[in-house]
Amino acid sequence: MIGALWYYLLRGRKEWEDLCNRCGRCCYTKDVQPDGTVFIDYSSPCRYLNSETNLCTVYERRFKVCRECRKVTIFHALWARYMPRECAYVQFYRHGGYRRKGGNRGRGMDAAL
Repeated sequence: MIGALWYYLLRGRKEWEDLCNRCGRCCYTKDVQPDGTVFIDYSSPCRYLNSETNLCTVYERRFKVCRECRKVTIFHALWARYMPRECAYVQFYRHGGYRRKGGNRGRGMDAAL
């Protein structure tokens, strides 16, 4: 985990954002219950999510325009229960690699260090 943290700190913004597999799942309504159970309502996307491309239509100004939008950090990728398993950040930092669309294996953390 220490290696993952250092790798995160050394990454540039573009390289960090390039990890995203554009699944769009972080852009749906989430409800965390008192017992820690997370429900993601996939019938309720953010109004700025283009459901065909899974891309944000206001990406560059998303934090100013959308109150619910939160920046994804390594801490979210490692520990946030509401982050979906399919998220490339979760796959990369919790499991040491991820699969890109089309089945190509992404670089694992060990290969990048």
